[in-house]
Amino acid sequence: MYNAIQMLIAWLATVVIEEAVAIFIFKIRDPKDLLLVFLVNTLTNPVINVIYIILYGYLQQTATVIMYLIGEPLVIFVEYLLYRSYLESEVDCLKLSAVANCCSIIGGIIWNILK
Repeated sequence: MYNAIQMLIAWLATVVIEEAVAIFIFKIRDPKDLLLVFLVNTLTNPVINVIYIILYGYLQQTATVIMYLIGEPLVIFVEYLLYRSYLESEVDCLKLSAVANCCSIIGGIIWNILK
């Protein structure tokens, strides 16, 4: 089960990974756009983690499957909409959201295997 420290670590890892994707893969350099990536992840990461904690309390491992099949695609879509609305850099917002989230999901899976 998650506690506040684990949620903080998950948020921090997500922000670092998704900022790195924005900078190194999508070549985003505008500080306002990098702040947007930070803010979008600060919005979506805690929400999806709280939903996961609630679902896990009722569904155990099934919650993990639900989050990967339904929750993460919803996060990708919400982040895409936010990027499309506010990002000033010339990037494919859906690709940015999808690649960044896939990288942070893989990072989370690796973290859970290693811990």
